Amino acid sequence: MSASRKGEAAGLREVTRLIGHYRGAAPGSMLICVAGLHGNEPAGIIALQRVFDWLDATRPAFRGECIGLVGSVSAAARGVRFIDEDINRLWFADRIDAIRAGTLDGQEAKEQEELLEHILDALDRSAEPASLLDLHTTSGSAAPFAIIGDSPRNRALAEHIPVPVVLGLVGEIAGTLTDYAHTMGAATLAFEGGRHDDPGSVDRHEAAVLAALGAAGNLIEGDSPQVEAARLTLTRASTAIPRFLDVRYRHEIDEADGFSMRPGFASFQAVEAGQLLARDRHGDIVAPVGGRVLLPLYQSLGTDGFFIVQPV
Repeated sequence: MSASRKGEAAGLREVTRLIGHYRGAAPGSMLICVAGLHGNEPAGIIALQRVFDWLDATRPAFRGECIGLVGSVSAAARGVRFIDEDINRLWFADRIDAIRAGTLDGQEAKEQEELLEHILDALDRSAEPASLLDLHTTSGSAAPFAIIGDSPRNRALAEHIPVPVVLGLVGEIAGTLTDYAHTMGAATLAFEGGRHDDPGSVDRHEAAVLAALGAAGNLIEGDSPQVEAARLTLTRASTAIPRFLDVRYRHEIDEADGFSMRPGFASFQAVEAGQLLARDRHGDIVAPVGGRVLLPLYQSLGTDGFFIVQPV
């Protein structure tokens, strides 16, 4: 039976920092999975609850460890993107130093401190180079895709998760957890599973976690039909999209702009240069270059109106 049918997997259960922890009998690498950095994105939390239910129930052959964490417990409990600040734009070395020194207050600072303690503890326990998977969903319709900083280890991780890979986005968005974790030596990948309220986003997140367990060597692909089935699920979900794409344009916004994306756009939809995409208080906003629109904003909070990507 697949992991998606185990336990109380129909919906979100109680939100606590530690979703689950599983250790195999044989030594191996550490896979750290984080969901709910944005509290209005519960699909990753539900998916991790399913995976740990399955691991605990079936006890498959397993090497190393896997830990599942909620990024922002307070925001996830309220179902909001964040409380005071976007926690996935705050991972800077000087801020982390201030948090650990006890000189920075605020709800997101408390969340970061506790989350970081769990991550550092997991990294210290890892007998081999660790990996971190960050799970997200989008406000608009989207096929699943991955975001990585372009490094050999990150690319190696992405090779085992067969969805389109967007390069260049890490350079456009500062202060992300994956960027910070990479400086601590982990291979990192942010996975976007689909629209916030799409039930299929949970299934795709679950598939991404199982594929990552295969990539990290925790579950052996040849011995685990769940890993192979997960990779097939992800492959089928994004067959018409190029494997690698690069960011060519970012439309940054702030609250005063009154930004409004025109309805009906989905991530990876083709757009032409000069095509009307949105409006704000200054007037019409057109695509400056042709390509594929990415992450069109259909929620009230956020600093990115949309991106345009092109195949590499």
